Amino acid sequence: MKRFFRLIIPVLLLSCSTGQQTTKTHLSVIAGINNGGITENTDMPAVGKEPDAFTGATKSGYHAGIRASQRFGNVDIESGFDFMNNRQTLHYNDAVSGFAGTRDLCVNQVNIPLTLGIHIFPGKFPKTGLRLSAGYLTQFNHLYTENNGPLPDYKLNKRSSGATLSLQGNLLTENGKPRLGLYGTIYRGSRIFTDPYNPAEAEMPGSSFAAIGLKFYLFSR
Repeated sequence: MKRFFRLIIPVLLLSCSTGQQTTKTHLSVIAGINNGGITENTDMPAVGKEPDAFTGATKSGYHAGIRASQRFGNVDIESGFDFMNNRQTLHYNDAVSGFAGTRDLCVNQVNIPLTLGIHIFPGKFPKTGLRLSAGYLTQFNHLYTENNGPLPDYKLNKRSSGATLSLQGNLLTENGKPRLGLYGTIYRGSRIFTDPYNPAEAEMPGSSFAAIGLKFYLFSR
């Protein structure tokens, strides 16, 4: 997080000293679909298990939230929050340990991002509002589980965090102000879920998602 803020300051100074001097505030609502949640371990031999002892599958979910952004020249700082839902199924087939069955997960998360966005070609294509954003995202996690069969205990981390990257632009503008936008976002962060097949010492388990959606602008000035 400290490294991110160290990068923000010089970029803001550069953006305010060069290019078009623009200051704008936007408030918007976002909604879309996503795929992700818990990133499970896929290397069973690395944790002393048979290759097919554990597998996972993820279904598409949804998210909705609110965003507020402030533009300084060709740079945006954006934050907000959103609710995200993902559904996953974990399959256990470990005769050696006596675990066999499925664990259905409903993964609910509140995401709080803080990103820095750079406008791409603002002079040539100002109406598109095309920008690439990167930053830090914090998640607050809650699980609903349905267990079928003898399954191992697990531990939930109620908070996770990591890096996020997004590309967004305007689909509709009116009187020089954005009304409707489109965005795509990816995220990779720290672990949410720990069990014998996703132990703390394994590198792969974590949290992640890919999302796409629409941004509806409520306020611009």
